[in-house]
Amino acid sequence: MQKGILLVNEGPDGSGKETQTRLLCEFLEREGYVLHKFSFPTYKQDPVADLIHFMLHEAKEDWNTRDWRSKAVLYSSNRSRFMPQMQALLDVPGNIVICDRFVSSNQGHMGALSEDPEERQKRYAWIDRLEFEMMGLPRPDIVLLHTMPSEMRTMLLQKRENGKPDAHEGNSAYLDRVEKAYFELMDFYPNTWRHIPADLNGTLQTPEEVHERVKAALLFHPKWVEFTNKK
Repeated sequence: MQKGILLVNEGPDGSGKETQTRLLCEFLEREGYVLHKFSFPTYKQDPVADLIHFMLHEAKEDWNTRDWRSKAVLYSSNRSRFMPQMQALLDVPGNIVICDRFVSSNQGHMGALSEDPEERQKRYAWIDRLEFEMMGLPRPDIVLLHTMPSEMRTMLLQKRENGKPDAHEGNSAYLDRVEKAYFELMDFYPNTWRHIPADLNGTLQTPEEVHERVKAALLFHPKWVEFTNKK
């Protein structure tokens, strides 16, 4: 039974999750916690991840027409390479493992490729079995879902990628469907997920303001309370 805790930051491209992961890590380090961070896909650390990067940036048409299962297996294979390392870290009392993207990213993107709600649910379950049961990846204790208004997300991605988005980043309608899939996943895992939008009452907040709501969502999450009580 794992003794550490696994936190995941999720969200469509351009949702601010990378910034919020950094701010959360800085906060937890100041609080004296031992952190270990993973960003999936693990580009430049694993040949499978580098193949994904090539397909997303150089072979976009081929990537976009591939069967969803073949793409899902590539993403899961990349994560599985790090499963023993992650599990060893989680076996240590007090350790925190933070992931920028995890299994839910696979589920959200593969679900976004289908317009059929029942088919999306089947894909979520299929990937759940593949990654958690067959490949043995640890299940997250807490998933924080980050979202950004669609127009702002598009502007941020254009700026971040210097006008050269990958096969996902350049398709705003697709990212809207990914976001919809993430909200369905919140219902799929109701005890684990929490939603932190980048806007409040229609007004975009600063990263620091969003970070305060991230801290609140984390600190009051039952799994975090259980973790800190044990610590």
